[in-house]
Amino acid sequence: MRGEEIVARTEIDGFLARIYNTLFQLTDTRDEWERDRWDVRVLNKKYGIDFNESTSCHCIDFSNIENKNFSKIFKEYIKGRLISGKNFTWSTARSYGTYTIPFLNSIAKQNPKWNDFKKLERKHIETYIEELKEHTKTKLNKKNSNPKKYVRQA
Repeated sequence: MRGEEIVARTEIDGFLARIYNTLFQLTDTRDEWERDRWDVRVLNKKYGIDFNESTSCHCIDFSNIENKNFSKIFKEYIKGRLISGKNFTWSTARSYGTYTIPFLNSIAKQNPKWNDFKKLERKHIETYIEELKEHTKTKLNKKNSNPKKYVRQA
């Protein structure tokens, strides 16, 4: 198993984490598609995946998907859509990541033994929607937050 990205808690942790993460990226010889964190700049050079160069969001991080089979399935789906180039951009892929990863984790929490979505039913999605509504009550604290829009998008 390869190392995982380190997250910092203090200023010194942050410095050491940046060193570790940089060294890890430089020594990781796997293809970008095999990694848990994809950098579109690398995908652009190797595979011609287009992106808006003025954006500061260059990565999609799949490492926080709790079920590794779900992660594999989702990465294959995103890869296929990006490579096809049909009505699917890097920014769309990032949006899918933002909203799909929490859903996948909810399904994994509801059904820890699942390795696919063959038994997915309406009740699983309804449970996820309830989790979203609960999340909006406790986590969306900004004055201009729009809980209904957040739930609808997710």
